[in-house]
Amino acid sequence: MDDINGIPTDEYKGPTFSINLHNRDGGVSCEGIYLHYGDVIIKVALTLRGFKAHAEHISSMAEEIAENLQSGVAADAERCVHPQGYIKSVRICGLCGEQL
Repeated sequence: MDDINGIPTDEYKGPTFSINLHNRDGGVSCEGIYLHYGDVIIKVALTLRGFKAHAEHISSMAEEIAENLQSGVAADAERCVHPQGYIKSVRICGLCGEQL
């Protein structure tokens, strides 16, 4: 895919989604709606109604992000780097708290 909604993929990496997390046997291990960003999985809702609220909340953040970019907050964020150059992601079930 070269672009997502007209934005080149080198500028924006869109998530994929899943409904529920499953164990090796195919059974549901954690219910919910999850967004996947590369190796990171984030539980965002339990229901479609909750997911729609999440999407609306994310959309409403665009104005605040634009304000922060104009005020130079982004310049400060670019200087914040983990000592080893990365932050290890850990997958945790939002319902049971177990590491996945």
